[in-house]
Amino acid sequence: MTFTADELRQNLALRGIPAHGWQLADARYETVADDHLEEVWQAWIDSLRANASELLTTYDLGGGKTRTVPRWKEEAGDCDDHALICFAHALVGNWLGAVRGGAAVGRTFGVAFYHAVARAENRNRAGGHAVLWFINHQGVFRVFEPADGNTQEWLPAEYMSATFGICA
Repeated sequence: MTFTADELRQNLALRGIPAHGWQLADARYETVADDHLEEVWQAWIDSLRANASELLTTYDLGGGKTRTVPRWKEEAGDCDDHALICFAHALVGNWLGAVRGGAAVGRTFGVAFYHAVARAENRNRAGGHAVLWFINHQGVFRVFEPADGNTQEWLPAEYMSATFGICA
């Protein structure tokens, strides 16, 4: 599925997202596979593991399972930093793909700033927060938490609270 910037902005607005101020710099945007952000995130984690392992920590998933995640550091490694750096890592991949002969097109994913509502599925995050967002090939809007590598759904109040987003 492909959108122009105006069509993408309209699509976001139909979901209740006040997207009039969102930065959509490309002419066309293609949707992404459900696993695209997880693959980007894992490549980012692998890059950190290889080049700056002190920026990683282990998160206890329960049941004896763990996951390597980016280390949280208020104001210098928190939600907006994680979202923007992971997004930048994805942009390098898009750029490299285009240089190597792939499609030179934006993707329907980026960074969104919003007001999180605390609940178990978002690890009780509340208040101002930043995540990655995407629209999949089925046209479903989802959010991806770069702090722990999980795809989540927004509540209606969270859609309406999105104050800024970017997509490239």
